Amino acid sequence: MSEESTKKLKYFYDFGYNKLGPLLLCFSNWLYSELSKNDINKVFFLARDGYIMKRAFDIVNKNSKIKSSYFYASRRAIIVPSLWEINTKNEIFERIVFNKNISLKNFFKKIGLEDKNLDTIIEKYNYKYEDIIEINNREQRFNDMLEDLFPIIKENAKEERNALKEYIKKEHFEGKVAIVDIGWYGSMQKAFESILDEIDIFGYYFGLVPNCKICKEKSYGFLFDTYKNEANYHKLHYFINNFEFLFLAQHGSVKKFTNLGKEVVFYEYEYNNTNEAIWAKVIQDSAIEYIKNHYRDLIPYEETVNKFFKVFLFPKYKDAKFFGDVQFKDDNFKYIAKPQKIYKYVINPKNLKKDFIDSAWRIGFMKKMFIIPLPYCSINNLIRKIFSTKKDDKNGKKQKNFNNNASI
Repeated sequence: MSEESTKKLKYFYDFGYNKLGPLLLCFSNWLYSELSKNDINKVFFLARDGYIMKRAFDIVNKNSKIKSSYFYASRRAIIVPSLWEINTKNEIFERIVFNKNISLKNFFKKIGLEDKNLDTIIEKYNYKYEDIIEINNREQRFNDMLEDLFPIIKENAKEERNALKEYIKKEHFEGKVAIVDIGWYGSMQKAFESILDEIDIFGYYFGLVPNCKICKEKSYGFLFDTYKNEANYHKLHYFINNFEFLFLAQHGSVKKFTNLGKEVVFYEYEYNNTNEAIWAKVIQDSAIEYIKNHYRDLIPYEETVNKFFKVFLFPKYKDAKFFGDVQFKDDNFKYIAKPQKIYKYVINPKNLKKDFIDSAWRIGFMKKMFIIPLPYCSINNLIRKIFSTKKDDKNGKKQKNFNNNASI
Protein backbone atom coordinates (compact mmCIF):
# COMPACT_ATOMS: atom_id res chain seq x y z
CA MET A 1 0.00 0.00 0.00
CA SER A 2 1.37 3.42 -0.96
CA GLU A 3 2.04 6.16 1.57
CA GLU A 4 -0.78 8.24 0.04
CA SER A 5 -3.27 5.36 0.43
CA THR A 6 -2.22 4.87 4.05
CA LYS A 7 -2.76 8.58 4.76
CA LYS A 8 -6.17 8.46 3.14
CA LEU A 9 -7.31 5.45 5.18
CA LYS A 10 -6.09 7.09 8.37
CA TYR A 11 -7.93 10.28 7.48
CA PHE A 12 -11.19 8.42 6.84
CA TYR A 13 -10.76 6.42 10.06
CA ASP A 14 -10.28 9.62 12.06
CA PHE A 15 -13.25 11.26 10.36
CA GLY A 16 -15.49 8.28 11.10
CA TYR A 17 -14.44 8.09 14.74
CA ASN A 18 -14.44 11.81 15.54
CA LYS A 19 -17.16 13.24 13.29
CA LEU A 20 -19.59 10.62 11.96
CA GLY A 21 -19.53 8.53 15.16
CA PRO A 22 -20.75 11.35 17.42
CA LEU A 23 -23.39 12.36 14.86
CA LEU A 24 -24.72 8.80 14.58
CA LEU A 25 -24.75 8.42 18.36
CA CYS A 26 -26.63 11.68 18.75
CA PHE A 27 -29.11 10.52 16.09
CA SER A 28 -29.54 7.12 17.78
CA ASN A 29 -30.24 8.71 21.15
CA TRP A 30 -32.80 11.01 19.53
CA LEU A 31 -34.42 8.08 17.73
CA TYR A 32 -34.59 5.96 20.88
CA SER A 33 -36.21 8.84 22.74
CA GLU A 34 -38.75 9.46 19.96
CA LEU A 35 -39.71 5.79 19.68
CA SER A 36 -40.14 5.51 23.43
CA LYS A 37 -42.20 8.70 23.57
CA ASN A 38 -44.58 7.39 20.90
CA ASP A 39 -44.71 3.91 22.46
CA ILE A 40 -43.29 2.19 19.37
CA ASN A 41 -41.56 -1.14 19.94
CA LYS A 42 -40.94 -2.18 16.34
CA VAL A 43 -38.62 -0.24 14.01
CA PHE A 44 -37.51 -1.02 10.46
CA PHE A 45 -34.32 0.50 9.03
CA LEU A 46 -34.69 0.81 5.28
CA ALA A 47 -31.93 -0.36 2.97
CA ARG A 48 -29.45 0.87 2.01
CA ASP A 49 -28.87 3.98 4.06
CA GLY A 50 -30.45 2.40 7.11
CA TYR A 51 -27.73 -0.24 7.47
CA ILE A 52 -25.23 1.92 9.35
CA MET A 53 -28.07 3.59 11.28
CA LYS A 54 -29.27 0.20 12.52
CA ARG A 55 -25.75 -0.78 13.62
CA ALA A 56 -25.55 2.43 15.63
CA PHE A 57 -29.05 2.19 17.10
CA ASP A 58 -28.60 -1.42 18.23
CA ILE A 59 -25.75 -0.31 20.50
CA VAL A 60 -27.92 2.35 22.14
CA ASN A 61 -30.85 -0.09 22.31
CA LYS A 62 -28.84 -2.45 24.54
CA ASN A 63 -31.75 -4.04 26.35
CA SER A 64 -33.55 -4.69 23.05
CA LYS A 65 -36.69 -3.04 24.37
CA ILE A 66 -37.39 -2.02 20.80
CA LYS A 67 -37.18 -4.69 18.11
CA SER A 68 -35.13 -3.47 15.15
CA SER A 69 -35.02 -5.00 11.69
CA TYR A 70 -33.17 -4.28 8.47
CA PHE A 71 -35.81 -4.00 5.77
CA TYR A 72 -34.82 -4.45 2.13
CA ALA A 73 -36.30 -1.49 0.34
CA SER A 74 -35.55 1.30 -2.09
CA ARG A 75 -37.52 4.15 -3.54
CA ARG A 76 -37.91 2.18 -6.74
CA ALA A 77 -38.95 -1.07 -4.99
CA ILE A 78 -41.58 0.61 -2.79
CA ILE A 79 -42.86 3.52 -4.84
CA VAL A 80 -43.32 1.64 -8.13
CA PRO A 81 -45.81 -0.81 -6.56
CA SER A 82 -47.75 2.18 -5.20
CA LEU A 83 -48.46 3.31 -8.78
CA TRP A 84 -51.12 0.61 -9.05
CA GLU A 85 -53.68 2.99 -7.52
CA ILE A 86 -53.03 6.16 -9.55
CA ASN A 87 -55.71 7.35 -11.95
CA THR A 88 -53.82 9.77 -14.15
CA LYS A 89 -50.31 9.98 -15.57
CA ASN A 90 -49.74 13.28 -13.78
CA GLU A 91 -49.92 11.48 -10.44
CA ILE A 92 -46.64 9.77 -11.35
CA PHE A 93 -44.89 13.10 -10.80
CA GLU A 94 -46.57 13.52 -7.42
CA ARG A 95 -45.28 10.14 -6.25
CA ILE A 96 -41.78 10.07 -7.68
CA VAL A 97 -39.05 12.69 -7.35
CA PHE A 98 -37.19 13.12 -10.66
CA ASN A 99 -34.14 15.16 -11.53
CA LYS A 100 -35.06 18.22 -13.56
CA ASN A 101 -33.41 16.66 -16.58
CA ILE A 102 -33.36 12.88 -16.92
CA SER A 103 -32.61 10.44 -19.72
CA LEU A 104 -35.54 8.46 -21.03
CA LYS A 105 -33.75 5.27 -19.98
CA ASN A 106 -33.52 6.43 -16.37
CA PHE A 107 -37.09 7.71 -16.45
CA PHE A 108 -38.28 4.19 -17.36
CA LYS A 109 -36.13 2.80 -14.56
CA LYS A 110 -37.75 5.16 -12.06
CA ILE A 111 -41.26 4.08 -13.03
CA GLY A 112 -40.37 0.37 -13.06
CA LEU A 113 -40.35 -0.36 -16.77
CA GLU A 114 -36.61 -0.91 -17.36
CA ASP A 115 -37.14 -4.63 -18.07
CA LYS A 116 -40.01 -4.09 -20.51
CA ASN A 117 -39.51 -4.01 -24.27
CA LEU A 118 -40.67 -0.51 -25.12
CA ASP A 119 -38.93 -0.18 -28.50
CA THR A 120 -42.18 -0.01 -30.49
CA ILE A 121 -43.65 2.78 -28.39
CA ILE A 122 -40.39 4.72 -28.34
CA GLU A 123 -40.07 4.51 -32.12
CA LYS A 124 -43.70 5.57 -32.51
CA TYR A 125 -42.93 8.85 -30.78
CA ASN A 126 -39.49 9.26 -32.38
CA TYR A 127 -37.51 8.95 -29.15
CA LYS A 128 -34.24 7.28 -28.23
CA TYR A 129 -33.35 5.88 -24.82
CA GLU A 130 -30.54 8.43 -24.47
CA ASP A 131 -32.83 11.43 -25.05
CA ILE A 132 -33.08 13.90 -22.18
CA ILE A 133 -36.49 14.73 -20.79
CA GLU A 134 -37.10 18.10 -19.14
CA ILE A 135 -39.45 17.06 -16.35
CA ASN A 136 -40.84 20.51 -15.51
CA ASN A 137 -41.50 21.36 -19.14
CA ARG A 138 -42.67 18.12 -20.71
CA GLU A 139 -43.39 18.29 -24.42
CA GLN A 140 -46.67 17.05 -25.86
CA ARG A 141 -45.24 13.96 -27.57
CA PHE A 142 -43.79 12.82 -24.25
CA ASN A 143 -47.18 13.23 -22.58
CA ASP A 144 -48.82 11.32 -25.43
CA MET A 145 -46.29 8.51 -25.09
CA LEU A 146 -46.90 8.38 -21.35
CA GLU A 147 -50.61 8.01 -22.02
CA ASP A 148 -49.86 4.93 -24.15
CA LEU A 149 -47.60 3.57 -21.41
CA PHE A 150 -50.09 4.16 -18.62
CA PRO A 151 -51.78 0.68 -18.74
CA ILE A 152 -48.34 -0.98 -18.76
CA ILE A 153 -47.25 1.09 -15.76
CA LYS A 154 -50.39 0.12 -13.84
CA GLU A 155 -50.15 -3.60 -14.64
CA ASN A 156 -46.48 -3.79 -13.72
CA ALA A 157 -47.14 -1.91 -10.48
CA LYS A 158 -49.91 -4.35 -9.58
CA GLU A 159 -47.61 -7.36 -10.07
CA GLU A 160 -44.84 -5.81 -7.99
CA ARG A 161 -47.31 -4.75 -5.31
CA ASN A 162 -48.51 -8.33 -4.80
CA ALA A 163 -44.93 -9.58 -4.34
CA LEU A 164 -44.07 -6.67 -2.04
CA LYS A 165 -47.09 -7.33 0.18
CA GLU A 166 -45.95 -10.92 0.65
CA TYR A 167 -42.46 -9.78 1.65
CA ILE A 168 -43.98 -7.28 4.08
CA LYS A 169 -46.11 -10.01 5.61
CA LYS A 170 -43.06 -12.25 6.01
CA GLU A 171 -41.21 -9.45 7.83
CA HIS A 172 -44.19 -8.84 10.20
CA PHE A 173 -44.42 -5.25 9.08
CA GLU A 174 -47.79 -4.59 10.71
CA GLY A 175 -49.54 -2.72 13.48
CA LYS A 176 -47.77 0.33 14.88
CA VAL A 177 -44.30 0.56 13.36
CA ALA A 178 -41.54 3.04 12.60
CA ILE A 179 -39.41 3.27 9.49
CA VAL A 180 -35.98 4.91 9.51
CA ASP A 181 -34.24 6.32 6.46
CA ILE A 182 -31.80 9.04 5.55
CA GLY A 183 -34.56 11.28 4.04
CA TRP A 184 -35.44 13.55 2.17
CA TYR A 185 -39.04 13.72 0.99
CA GLY A 186 -40.79 10.95 2.92
CA SER A 187 -41.95 9.46 -0.38
CA MET A 188 -41.38 5.86 0.74
CA GLN A 189 -43.53 6.40 3.82
CA LYS A 190 -46.33 7.68 1.63
CA ALA A 191 -45.89 4.67 -0.66
CA PHE A 192 -46.10 2.25 2.28
CA GLU A 193 -49.28 3.93 3.45
CA SER A 194 -50.87 3.58 0.02
CA ILE A 195 -49.99 -0.12 -0.21
CA LEU A 196 -50.86 -1.25 3.32
CA ASP A 197 -54.19 -1.17 5.12
CA GLU A 198 -54.67 -0.70 8.85
CA ILE A 199 -51.07 0.09 9.66
CA ASP A 200 -49.83 2.98 11.77
CA ILE A 201 -46.50 4.18 10.29
CA PHE A 202 -44.17 6.70 11.86
CA GLY A 203 -41.19 7.95 9.84
CA TYR A 204 -37.87 9.04 11.32
CA TYR A 205 -35.19 10.55 9.11
CA PHE A 206 -31.88 12.34 9.24
CA GLY A 207 -33.68 15.14 7.45
CA LEU A 208 -36.98 16.03 5.78
CA VAL A 209 -37.20 18.82 3.24
CA PRO A 210 -39.03 21.76 4.85
CA ASN A 211 -42.52 22.44 3.46
CA CYS A 212 -42.49 19.09 1.67
CA LYS A 213 -46.00 18.32 0.38
CA ILE A 214 -45.54 14.57 0.73
CA CYS A 215 -44.47 14.56 4.39
CA LYS A 216 -47.17 13.63 6.86
CA GLU A 217 -47.72 14.55 10.50
CA LYS A 218 -46.02 11.35 11.67
CA SER A 219 -42.76 12.23 9.92
CA TYR A 220 -39.81 13.60 11.88
CA GLY A 221 -36.34 14.81 10.93
CA PHE A 222 -33.26 14.79 13.14
CA LEU A 223 -31.29 17.56 11.42
CA PHE A 224 -34.28 19.42 9.95
CA ASP A 225 -37.90 19.05 8.97
CA THR A 226 -40.96 21.24 8.35
CA TYR A 227 -40.98 22.49 11.91
CA LYS A 228 -37.33 22.95 12.79
CA ASN A 229 -33.81 23.88 11.72
CA GLU A 230 -34.45 24.94 8.14
CA ALA A 231 -30.95 26.47 8.16
CA ASN A 232 -29.46 22.96 8.45
CA TYR A 233 -31.33 21.96 5.30
CA HIS A 234 -29.69 24.76 3.33
CA LYS A 235 -26.27 23.90 4.76
CA LEU A 236 -26.55 20.23 3.80
CA HIS A 237 -27.27 21.25 0.21
CA TYR A 238 -23.61 22.16 -0.15
CA PHE A 239 -22.36 18.61 0.44
CA ILE A 240 -25.27 16.21 0.01
CA ASN A 241 -23.26 13.71 -2.07
CA ASN A 242 -20.55 13.60 0.60
CA PHE A 243 -23.22 12.94 3.20
CA GLU A 244 -24.94 10.14 1.30
CA PHE A 245 -21.58 8.48 0.62
CA LEU A 246 -21.11 8.05 4.39
CA PHE A 247 -24.21 5.83 4.54
CA LEU A 248 -23.22 3.55 1.67
CA ALA A 249 -24.16 -0.06 2.44
CA GLN A 250 -22.10 -2.89 0.98
CA HIS A 251 -24.76 -4.26 -1.37
CA GLY A 252 -26.64 -3.14 -4.46
CA SER A 253 -29.85 -1.18 -4.39
CA VAL A 254 -33.06 -3.20 -4.10
CA LYS A 255 -34.83 -3.46 -7.43
CA LYS A 256 -38.00 -5.38 -6.62
CA PHE A 257 -39.48 -8.49 -5.06
CA THR A 258 -40.44 -11.64 -6.98
CA ASN A 259 -41.65 -15.17 -6.36
CA LEU A 260 -44.40 -13.96 -4.02
CA GLY A 261 -41.98 -11.93 -1.96
CA LYS A 262 -39.57 -14.80 -1.33
CA GLU A 263 -36.83 -13.36 -3.50
CA VAL A 264 -35.22 -9.92 -3.32
CA VAL A 265 -33.83 -8.72 -6.66
CA PHE A 266 -30.88 -6.33 -6.41
CA TYR A 267 -29.22 -4.04 -8.88
CA GLU A 268 -25.52 -4.72 -9.28
CA TYR A 269 -23.52 -3.05 -6.52
CA GLU A 270 -22.15 -0.02 -8.28
CA TYR A 271 -19.08 0.20 -6.03
CA ASN A 272 -17.84 -3.38 -6.45
CA ASN A 273 -14.04 -3.55 -6.27
CA THR A 274 -13.67 0.21 -5.79
CA ASN A 275 -11.77 2.33 -3.31
CA GLU A 276 -15.06 3.99 -2.41
CA ALA A 277 -16.37 0.74 -0.89
CA ILE A 278 -13.20 0.41 1.20
CA TRP A 279 -13.30 4.04 2.36
CA ALA A 280 -16.98 3.90 3.28
CA LYS A 281 -16.42 0.74 5.33
CA VAL A 282 -13.48 2.29 7.18
CA ILE A 283 -15.55 5.38 8.01
CA GLN A 284 -18.54 3.34 9.19
CA ASP A 285 -16.56 0.82 11.21
CA SER A 286 -14.66 3.56 13.05
CA ALA A 287 -17.94 5.40 13.70
CA ILE A 288 -19.36 2.23 15.26
CA GLU A 289 -16.18 1.86 17.30
CA TYR A 290 -16.75 5.34 18.68
CA ILE A 291 -20.35 4.54 19.62
CA LYS A 292 -19.32 1.34 21.40
CA ASN A 293 -16.84 3.37 23.45
CA HIS A 294 -19.12 6.33 24.19
CA TYR A 295 -22.75 5.18 24.08
CA ARG A 296 -23.21 6.05 27.75
CA ASP A 297 -21.97 9.62 27.23
CA LEU A 298 -24.17 12.65 26.88
CA ILE A 299 -23.71 13.93 23.31
CA PRO A 300 -24.70 17.61 22.84
CA TYR A 301 -26.79 18.11 19.71
CA GLU A 302 -25.72 21.59 18.54
CA GLU A 303 -22.02 21.05 19.17
CA THR A 304 -22.00 17.67 17.44
CA VAL A 305 -23.90 18.86 14.36
CA ASN A 306 -21.81 22.03 14.02
CA LYS A 307 -18.52 20.11 14.22
CA PHE A 308 -19.74 17.73 11.53
CA PHE A 309 -20.98 20.50 9.23
CA LYS A 310 -17.76 22.47 9.68
CA VAL A 311 -15.75 19.79 7.85
CA PHE A 312 -17.71 20.41 4.66
CA LEU A 313 -18.65 24.08 4.95
CA PHE A 314 -15.20 25.26 6.05
CA PRO A 315 -12.91 22.44 4.93
CA LYS A 316 -9.22 22.18 5.55
CA TYR A 317 -7.13 21.25 2.54
CA LYS A 318 -6.93 17.59 3.59
CA ASP A 319 -10.76 17.44 3.82
CA ALA A 320 -11.09 18.76 0.28
CA LYS A 321 -8.28 16.54 -0.96
CA PHE A 322 -9.53 13.23 0.40
CA PHE A 323 -13.29 13.67 0.07
CA GLY A 324 -12.82 15.32 -3.31
CA ASP A 325 -11.28 12.09 -4.63
CA VAL A 326 -14.47 10.14 -3.85
CA GLN A 327 -16.56 9.20 -6.86
CA PHE A 328 -20.35 9.02 -6.59
CA LYS A 329 -22.82 7.44 -8.96
CA ASP A 330 -25.45 9.63 -10.56
CA ASP A 331 -26.18 8.72 -14.16
CA ASN A 332 -22.43 8.21 -14.41
CA PHE A 333 -19.56 8.22 -11.94
CA LYS A 334 -18.35 11.70 -11.00
CA TYR A 335 -15.77 12.95 -8.57
CA ILE A 336 -17.18 14.91 -5.67
CA ALA A 337 -14.59 17.66 -6.12
CA LYS A 338 -11.65 17.20 -8.46
CA PRO A 339 -10.49 20.37 -10.23
CA GLN A 340 -7.78 20.38 -12.85
CA LYS A 341 -4.51 22.20 -12.35
CA ILE A 342 -4.98 25.97 -12.35
CA TYR A 343 -2.76 26.50 -15.42
CA LYS A 344 -5.17 24.36 -17.48
CA TYR A 345 -8.02 26.69 -16.59
CA VAL A 346 -5.88 29.69 -17.53
CA ILE A 347 -5.46 28.12 -20.97
CA ASN A 348 -9.16 27.24 -21.25
CA PRO A 349 -11.27 29.22 -18.75
CA LYS A 350 -14.54 27.79 -20.08
CA ASN A 351 -13.58 24.44 -18.56
CA LEU A 352 -13.41 26.05 -15.13
CA LYS A 353 -17.05 27.08 -15.30
CA LYS A 354 -18.10 23.66 -16.57
CA ASP A 355 -16.11 21.73 -13.96
CA PHE A 356 -17.32 24.01 -11.20
CA ILE A 357 -20.97 23.58 -12.17
CA ASP A 358 -20.57 19.80 -12.46
CA SER A 359 -18.86 19.50 -9.08
CA ALA A 360 -21.04 18.03 -6.32
CA TRP A 361 -19.15 19.87 -3.57
CA ARG A 362 -18.19 23.28 -4.87
CA ILE A 363 -16.75 24.56 -1.62
CA GLY A 364 -14.36 21.59 -1.66
CA PHE A 365 -13.65 22.18 -5.34
CA MET A 366 -12.43 25.73 -4.65
CA LYS A 367 -10.46 24.76 -1.56
CA LYS A 368 -8.75 21.93 -3.39
CA MET A 369 -7.87 24.19 -6.30
CA PHE A 370 -6.67 27.32 -4.46
CA ILE A 371 -5.50 25.70 -1.15
CA ILE A 372 -5.11 29.06 0.60
CA PRO A 373 -7.62 30.05 3.32
CA LEU A 374 -10.52 32.01 1.76
CA PRO A 375 -14.22 32.33 2.67
CA TYR A 376 -15.17 29.65 0.14
CA CYS A 377 -18.69 29.19 1.50
CA SER A 378 -19.41 32.91 1.07
CA ILE A 379 -17.81 32.90 -2.38
CA ASN A 380 -19.99 29.98 -3.42
CA ASN A 381 -23.09 31.81 -2.16
CA LEU A 382 -22.15 34.89 -4.16
CA ILE A 383 -21.60 32.86 -7.34
CA ARG A 384 -24.96 31.13 -6.90
CA LYS A 385 -26.67 34.47 -6.33
CA ILE A 386 -25.15 35.93 -9.48
CA PHE A 387 -25.84 33.00 -11.81
CA SER A 388 -28.81 31.00 -10.51
CA THR A 389 -31.51 33.33 -11.87
CA LYS A 390 -29.49 35.63 -14.13
CA LYS A 391 -30.64 35.81 -17.74
CA ASP A 392 -28.41 36.04 -20.72
CA ASP A 393 -28.67 39.60 -22.05
CA LYS A 394 -28.13 38.52 -25.64
CA ASN A 395 -30.79 35.88 -26.15
CA GLY A 396 -33.00 36.07 -23.04
CA LYS A 397 -32.39 32.47 -22.10
CA LYS A 398 -31.72 31.49 -18.50
CA GLN A 399 -28.22 30.65 -17.51
CA LYS A 400 -27.67 27.10 -16.34
CA ASN A 401 -28.83 26.79 -12.74
CA PHE A 402 -26.03 26.81 -10.17
CA ASN A 403 -27.98 24.94 -7.52
CA ASN A 404 -26.18 21.83 -6.41
CA ASN A 405 -27.04 18.84 -8.59
CA ALA A 406 -28.12 16.98 -5.48
CA SER A 407 -31.00 14.78 -4.53
CA ILE A 408 -32.56 17.26 -2.12
